[in-house]
Amino acid sequence: MKRNISLLNYFITITIISLIVFAPFSTLKAQDNKTESVFNKQNQAGIRLGVWSNRGDSPPLSDSTENGSFQSKIKEENVFFEAFYGYRLLPSVIFEGSLGLVSRGSVTFIENDVENVGNLLIYTFLVKAKLYPLSSFNFKIQPYLMGGGGVYYGRRSVQFTTDYYYNNRYGEKTATDLNYCFGGGVDYPLSSVIGLELNIKYLSIDFSDPLLSINNYDALQLLIGVKYLFSSK
Repeated sequence: MKRNISLLNYFITITIISLIVFAPFSTLKAQDNKTESVFNKQNQAGIRLGVWSNRGDSPPLSDSTENGSFQSKIKEENVFFEAFYGYRLLPSVIFEGSLGLVSRGSVTFIENDVENVGNLLIYTFLVKAKLYPLSSFNFKIQPYLMGGGGVYYGRRSVQFTTDYYYNNRYGEKTATDLNYCFGGGVDYPLSSVIGLELNIKYLSIDFSDPLLSINNYDALQLLIGVKYLFSSK
């Protein structure tokens, strides 16, 4: 199982991938001093897309609860989407807020002979600080470290039901957790207004109320982002 690979090995693997991807650019300086100096003063807004890899427990394929029974097709790896806005407080520090979403897979929940089919969704509402240790150097590639936390919201949704009408007490369930995240990445500005990035982070998620019989939904993310760079007036 991939989950048996240590977190350290994941970070080593991603570091090697980052070096391979960005090695051709690592020795390049900004095309001119203006590009580099502008980047270190700019705010950021954009989107990220990539892989959500389960590092927590795995829900059973089927189980019974006090309210009914379920069958799940939860995947270990899923597609994750994130939108973000970053405010540059200093040339080396950005405060970032983000909203993310992942569908972990489909769920069929049966209660009182009513069959409901939906998905297990996890939303992330995070606030992070990003530190750019090489911001004072004239490098076009800019690595960063990141840490923070926020609210994780899990929802067992319902899209289809065998009942004549849908009652949200059948099948719907939510859970929340306030927890931390950490990681890092690299920025690569293509111009004074457009940039790319590679982002990796670890999410600690432990719902107090279990979803699909488990509480731990820790995850490791590997994301590629595109961002709009702009200066505040």
